[in-house]
Amino acid sequence: MTGGAMKVWSDADMYATADAIATLGEGNLLHLLKPPLIGLQTLLGRASRNADLMRRIRLAKSVRKQRLSEQADDRYAAALIDVLPLIRSGATVADACRNNPHSPDPTVIFGLLKKRPELKLKLDQAVADREAMKVANRLPPLSDDQIERIMAAVSNGALIKEAFAATSNRSSSELRVFLRSRPDLKARLNTAVAEREASNRARGRQAVVEKRTWSDADYDAALDAIRNHRGRSIHDVLGNNLPTYNGIWDRSRRSVGFAERFRDAIGEQMAWRRTTYAKQPKRIYQQETLRRGLNENELYREASKLFHRGMDPDLRDDLISNVVTAVLAGELPRDELAVRGAAVGWHHHRKLNGRQMDTLDRPAYDNAKISLLDTITGDQWSFEGAI
Repeated sequence: MTGGAMKVWSDADMYATADAIATLGEGNLLHLLKPPLIGLQTLLGRASRNADLMRRIRLAKSVRKQRLSEQADDRYAAALIDVLPLIRSGATVADACRNNPHSPDPTVIFGLLKKRPELKLKLDQAVADREAMKVANRLPPLSDDQIERIMAAVSNGALIKEAFAATSNRSSSELRVFLRSRPDLKARLNTAVAEREASNRARGRQAVVEKRTWSDADYDAALDAIRNHRGRSIHDVLGNNLPTYNGIWDRSRRSVGFAERFRDAIGEQMAWRRTTYAKQPKRIYQQETLRRGLNENELYREASKLFHRGMDPDLRDDLISNVVTAVLAGELPRDELAVRGAAVGWHHHRKLNGRQMDTLDRPAYDNAKISLLDTITGDQWSFEGAI
C-alpha cells in the first residue's frame, strides 16, 4: 500500500488464506488471521460474492476441526495412560483423572473410548487388575491343589461357580474378577467345559441310536391302558413301560389300522367319561337362580344345545360361553349358529388352552438315560458363557 490507499487483495491471496485456515492452531479465527494473511472479515466479504471461495473456506475449517479434534484425543489418551497406574492401585477413574491436571473430564473420556477401542481395552484391564487386587486382599490365593480340584470338578460336570464355591468359597462376582486376572486358568476352564459338553453331545447322539424300539404288543398294551384308565392322567397310566402318548399318535399316522383301534380306544374312554359325568350331581352354580336365568336367554339355550350334557360341566360351560361371545361380537352370524357354533366354540377353547409346556429334565427319548438338557449346548445357558 502507498500512503493511505487500501491494498486490493487478489483472488490468489484469498484462496491462499482460505487454505491456510486448515493449518491454524486452536483459537478464534478472528484473532488468528493476521498479516500476512487476510483478515477474516475481508475474507468472508469476498466469499459472500464467490461461491467457490466459500466452499474452500468451509473445507479448510472442516479439516482444521478434524485435526484439532485428533490432537486433543491424542493428548487425552496420553493423559489417561498416565493415570492407569493410579487406577490399578485402587483409585476410581474419576478420582484418577482429577489428580492429573492434563486429564479430561470423565464425560469426555467416555466419548474418547468409543473412538479408541485399544484404549478401552487398556482401561478395562486396569480396572480388572484393581478389582482383582481387592479380591486378593480379601481372600487367600488359590493353591495348586485347589486349582486342580476345581478343574476335576468342572470336567466331571460341575458348573464353574459351583466348583469355585465348594473349593475356595468365592462368590460369582468375585469369581468373574478373579478369572479376569488369571487368563491362563480361564483358558483351562473353557477347554474343560468344551470337552465336557462335547462328551454330553456324544452321549446324546448315542442315545438316539440306542433308543428303545416298541413292539406291536407294547402298542396293544398301551391302547388297553387308554381304554380302561379311570380318572388318572393318560401319561401316568402309560408310565415308563409303555409307548408315550406322542409315540402312539405318531404310529397312528403311519398305520391306518392302528389309527382305527386308537380311535376306538379313545371313544370307549370318552363314553365312560360322559356316563360318569352325567351321573354326577349338578354343581351349585348350575342350579337355582343362575342356571334358570341363563336358560331364559334364547341365545344361551341355542348354544347349550350344541354340546352334550354328559361332558365335563366346566368345559361345557366354557364352550357355550365361547359361542355366545362370538355371536355378540359379530364373529358368528346368528343364523349360522346351528351349523358353525360348535366348531367356533372348540376353536376358541383350543386357542386359549392349546399351549403345552415342556421341561428340560424330561428324558430326551423313551426310556433314555439323558435329558433334553444333555442334548443342547450348555455354554449359552450356563454361567460358563458369561465369563
